[in-house]
Amino acid sequence: MGFIFLTIGMQNISKNKLIYFLIFCLLTFNLINYFLIAKDKNLWPFGMGYLQKFKEDVPIWPEGIKQSGLHKFLYKRISGLAQGHFVVVSENESEVSMLYLSSFEPYAIKKITYNFSTKKLFEKNLYTFDNNEFERGLGLLIKDKDLFVSIVRNMDKSCGKLDVYKFKLDHNLDSLTYPNLIFETECVTPPYGSHLTGGKLENFKNGILLSVGSFGKDYLAAKKTSYLGKLILLRQTEDSYSSEIYSSGFRNPQGLLIINDNILLTDHGPQGGDEINLVKKGGDYGWPFTTYGIKYDENTESLLFSNVGAIKYGSHDDYEKPIYSFMPSIGIKDIIKINFNNTEFPNWAGDFILSGNSKTGLIRLTLSKNLDRVIQAEPLKVVDAVRDLVPLNNGKFFAINHNGLYLIERHN
Repeated sequence: MGFIFLTIGMQNISKNKLIYFLIFCLLTFNLINYFLIAKDKNLWPFGMGYLQKFKEDVPIWPEGIKQSGLHKFLYKRISGLAQGHFVVVSENESEVSMLYLSSFEPYAIKKITYNFSTKKLFEKNLYTFDNNEFERGLGLLIKDKDLFVSIVRNMDKSCGKLDVYKFKLDHNLDSLTYPNLIFETECVTPPYGSHLTGGKLENFKNGILLSVGSFGKDYLAAKKTSYLGKLILLRQTEDSYSSEIYSSGFRNPQGLLIINDNILLTDHGPQGGDEINLVKKGGDYGWPFTTYGIKYDENTESLLFSNVGAIKYGSHDDYEKPIYSFMPSIGIKDIIKINFNNTEFPNWAGDFILSGNSKTGLIRLTLSKNLDRVIQAEPLKVVDAVRDLVPLNNGKFFAINHNGLYLIERHN
């Protein structure tokens, strides 16, 4: 009898070992599979985490021809430089020189030169930020002989803020001086949204305009004295820069364009409610109190938004209204203008190009003379999830997304 119980016990132990072994094999298989995917997708531990990368299902558009209503145009991927921002330094018929700021690790500023004849692109690293301190490159601007850079800085993992740094440019763009911090927002404690930070820079009169997002801290964006959710005007004094809140009520303003002192600003809304705004000084554009969109996965009829009170969905009452709002959302980002006297796209002269997230591609806009009304919007259905647009004087323009840098030119 004892032998029988011992035999049964040994069988149970063997069964348990088999179960543990199968579980171990399953976990090992899943772990190996993850690392293979992570290496291919540049995810942790090889690159960004899922929450930072936002790369899923974005196709690579290597080269092709598209027909719009007015032009047939060619798009071509000329570089693997991805997820960043550009500013033109110089351009002529044969080549263009630009500076590039990467949005994700490694955070660096590079000099980029592209030759239109040879179709070759050259790059040189000029400055590298500490990856342990910074977590998202946002914008570039050249003013006189200075380079201004906006970037999100993580202060020892305890809080995050938006910084603006000034570099001195040398004549040949072969090097940059050590940066000086000229502006910083308040530092917000985690969790916060580094993807909700804005960061566009543009020359405006005798100063610089800077768009600042809400960081996902809507109770701070609602405060009149907070920099979050605001358009900031920076002015140089004798040895520093002053800051003034120019307008308010923005969630994630990622596109900024100045046309004859008129300010066009795009604001990435929640689920829907992406806006194009003609900004007035002192104007409040509603966020976080009102939006034409809705909050993700919430009952919008009874939702109390953060701790700032009830938000009005589908309305802009009592606040400045956008000149256009997209429903459903297009993941609105950058906006540029095609020159009136351009030779590349004469039928698009004076029109605007707008970028959005995946499945949106680029959109050509025609605005009214006063810039207060969208007359038409034509989806160009090319190059998804564009983060930044760079116009050239001749009408050609660059677009950058998760997969690289694209040149858009007319197809003859």
